[in-house]
Amino acid sequence: MNQIKRRATTFFETALEIVEIGIAVLLLVFIAVNLVSLFSHVRLDASLTDSFKTLQHYLELSLNLIICTEFIRMIYAHTMEAVLEALIFAIARGMIAGHMDGVQTLLYVAAIFVLMAVRKYLLTQKDDVQSFKSHLEAVCENIGVKIKDPDSK
Repeated sequence: MNQIKRRATTFFETALEIVEIGIAVLLLVFIAVNLVSLFSHVRLDASLTDSFKTLQHYLELSLNLIICTEFIRMIYAHTMEAVLEALIFAIARGMIAGHMDGVQTLLYVAAIFVLMAVRKYLLTQKDDVQSFKSHLEAVCENIGVKIKDPDSK
């Protein structure tokens, strides 16, 4: 029975890795397609108002592509650092490209501050190379919660 569980676990882990790689490749294709769109919006003979709108659109597209690359890193790396960086970029994109009032801007700045503080003070050096699963296991071990290992009898 344990051998069947191990095989099933290995199968699901392999299948999920293949799906994750497929999503990452698909996102890379979308990024490449959108790079063409990004540079096609740059015009040199536009008025000041049109230039500002073009610049704003250029920033939105650029930040979307950056968020996509961070998302790919988050999917591939499975580290807490990658998750925090993806969240920081997503919030920064909303703050830069969005049209908000003062309260929303203050909330975005506070959210980025909290995420950066978490990254600076709560992540250890092991978190940079440690997967989310092993990080979760270490946290559970520290608080005294036992997780049953599927390989144990």
